Amino acid sequence: HACLLAPPPDPAPKGPGRLRPEHSMAVAAAAASAAPYEGLGHLDDGPLPSKPRQRAAHAMLGKRAATRYLASAPLGEHRLPGYVIWGITLATSVGMALLNLFSIFSMEFLISFKFYVLQDVIGACGVWAGVAAFVGISCSFSILLMLVVVFVAPDAGGSGSPENKGWLNGSDLSAYFTVRNFFGRAIATVLSNASGYPVGREGPTVTMGSNLAFLITKLFAAPHVKQQVSLDDEATTKVTDVDQLDVVRRVACAVGGACGMAMIFNSPIGGFLYMFEDMTAYSWPLELTFRSFVALNLCTVLSEGILILMGSSISEFVLYIWQPQENTWCWRDVPVAILLSAVLGGFGVVHTRLCLRVQAARQRVHQRLQRYQPYAKMADAILFAMLCAFLFGVTSTRGHCLSIVKSGIDVSMVQFACPDGDYNPIASLLLTTAEGAVKRLFQLTNWGVHNLRGEVASLVVYTSMNICLTGVPVPSGNFTGTMLIGAMCGRVAGSVLAVLNLDFAKPGVYSMMGAAAMLSSFKRMSFAVVMFIVGATNNLSAMPIVMLCVTVSLFVSHSISAEGYDEEQVKRKKIPFLEPVVPDCLENLSAKQLCDALPAEAMLRAETTTAALRQALAVAQSVQIFPVLHSEVGRPQQCIGLVPRKRLEKVARGVASSPRGSPSGESPNVQRADSAVAVEAPDRFVALRRFVDEVSCMVPANARASRFYALFAQAGVRAVCVVEEDGSFGGIITRLGLIESAHRLEAAKESLPEDTDDTGTEDSEDEDGDEEEGSRDDDKDRNDQ
Repeated sequence: HACLLAPPPDPAPKGPGRLRPEHSMAVAAAAASAAPYEGLGHLDDGPLPSKPRQRAAHAMLGKRAATRYLASAPLGEHRLPGYVIWGITLATSVGMALLNLFSIFSMEFLISFKFYVLQDVIGACGVWAGVAAFVGISCSFSILLMLVVVFVAPDAGGSGSPENKGWLNGSDLSAYFTVRNFFGRAIATVLSNASGYPVGREGPTVTMGSNLAFLITKLFAAPHVKQQVSLDDEATTKVTDVDQLDVVRRVACAVGGACGMAMIFNSPIGGFLYMFEDMTAYSWPLELTFRSFVALNLCTVLSEGILILMGSSISEFVLYIWQPQENTWCWRDVPVAILLSAVLGGFGVVHTRLCLRVQAARQRVHQRLQRYQPYAKMADAILFAMLCAFLFGVTSTRGHCLSIVKSGIDVSMVQFACPDGDYNPIASLLLTTAEGAVKRLFQLTNWGVHNLRGEVASLVVYTSMNICLTGVPVPSGNFTGTMLIGAMCGRVAGSVLAVLNLDFAKPGVYSMMGAAAMLSSFKRMSFAVVMFIVGATNNLSAMPIVMLCVTVSLFVSHSISAEGYDEEQVKRKKIPFLEPVVPDCLENLSAKQLCDALPAEAMLRAETTTAALRQALAVAQSVQIFPVLHSEVGRPQQCIGLVPRKRLEKVARGVASSPRGSPSGESPNVQRADSAVAVEAPDRFVALRRFVDEVSCMVPANARASRFYALFAQAGVRAVCVVEEDGSFGGIITRLGLIESAHRLEAAKESLPEDTDDTGTEDSEDEDGDEEEGSRDDDKDRNDQ
């Protein structure tokens, strides 16, 4: 209210930091409130106020083609219109529904073609000729896959889950989500599943959902976060509010990923829980809950409606089984379920470590063959596809034919070399996709559908190939693959109990228990795993026992290893990822100790020269955020804002391409150091204060990391300004710098011997030793480290 009642200012000369007569009362009041500290508010046009009355007062200024200062949104928020936000949400939902239909119909066509040729060749030339044809088709598909991955979308070789996890965590991985990667990954995912690799499509599908949402947001939201800012009286440049755009992007990407998981399992709630657990509550925006709810609803209804119009059902293409509700377990199954979950919880950790070791070994081999790349990687992927097809085919020949009618099953099985009306139980698990195999294992029909010997053989072969696949450059989702391994283990346990004629639950229920235990240990998820498995089997009565299995498995796996497969992949790929809670190695360090190492050229002045800009960009190649300081003589150095590197490069290009005129933004209080630079490049001054992001958070230099870490982990802050006791500038702490500091300290801690807790012992054992002095020595050693 005081702002609106403030009298208009007296006429004053124009220039940075001066008021002009045409300014409104709201701007005059903003200037008065900003006088004690220049970095808290900009004069002239200033940032757009967020309160309704302030916006009304600001509207008195009138609309202009270009503003003199960049207007940024509040921290962690955006100012996009509602129709833009919901347009992005609905477009992402519809796009994911269409993408899912493309994937399932393409996979159905290619896999049906492969089985048609297999059965035709077996009927004409025998089983071994059929196996050879099966290997040849898999080889052909894998060749096409490698051509797409190597020459079209190199980043599509992998699940993309670690990169997507890092992006949703707040790291800048925007270069990963391109149009080429999106279409390349969509085609490569279909080919990798059709080639017979022991993979699923959930990881690549979640990444494609984020990629699609990223592209849609860039199309719809980018024009609303760009501002035309005046370089001087003659030239202007467009500046993008990256922080505001990233907030919208990440929310949209989470919506896209949730839709991807929901479409695979026909479980909208499961898709929501998956993204919630993957992002964690620390990174979950408030607006995302309702937006994802609407998007998941639309995506599911649209997919079902299109399939009904085509005379089909979504249950034919997703991991979903329709079976009657009944009490499928009893209290006698609880001890067996606990034992099974404990074993699979430990096996999940072993499986993760084996996968990582295989990946490391494969990377060493490819490094030795660097001169033959990328053809060595192509050969590796193609030969591995042929090996999988050959082993799966040979193992299937050991299966005994069973009658479909006598088994009483209601899902499609693989005939392979059996007579008409019979099926091969091993081929039904190995020669199809992981999703199809899981559907067969979850069936509650009699236990002899696959027979014990076939289940054990399938488990050994598939698990071995799944582990050896790690590091092969193909789009691979381990979610369904790990679920299949657990389902096989549970099915074996259930079949053993059935062979012994013990009155326990059916093997299909034990498949659900094993899948839940193995998957939760591998992915370190709980609610999403329960929802996916219970929803896929349409068996709500099994929810208590499945939750028990997940609980036991997570307790065992956490006691062995603190991190799951995705977290290990993030570390090995060196993807910037900020932990939700402050690491132990940072907890007692001060803000001053965690400041980024900035060269003197990177600390820019509010009024600087084009030569200084070019020098800063050239010298500080690794600096992504530049502090902008006061340039007035007689005042302590204070940070008035931060400038991202990309924006600074754009300003430098805009000034260089603008018509040459009188220096703009020149202030009578410019330090002589800038004048010295201007002698070398006397082209013009640049008023950087127009392009800065206001300092949203300031941290005292002696503040411990535990006091301000939540700003980065929960509030989404990208950089904070560190101030000394006298209020002067002490440095900046960036999100990336904080992550790198944690990694360096953790690596140093691991390299130290375990017996290192005797620092300062000599001081304490000395007769005249001073306890306080020894404590200072400890602090000095820790600071040096």
